[in-house]
Amino acid sequence: MGFVFRKRIRLGKGIWINLSKKGGSLSVGRQGATMNVSKKGVRDTFSAPGTGISYQTKRVGGSGCIVLLATIPAAIGTALFLLNR
Repeated sequence: MGFVFRKRIRLGKGIWINLSKKGGSLSVGRQGATMNVSKKGVRDTFSAPGTGISYQTKRVGGSGCIVLLATIPAAIGTALFLLNR
């Protein structure tokens, strides 16, 4: 098995930038519900914390930077909504 590189940078409460060998993504949310925006598209992940059980859905198909530029404002808006509940 080869080397693995992953780095997670916290931008604020519930907002993260994820970096790896294959690219980067933006994660928004909190424990139990997270939205991730990458070049592959937008994915929502729902989990039961502490159980290892999660469910992931694909919201938007990937088409490179256009998907990122179109969905980052929506991701930040969703994060602010979830964090201010």
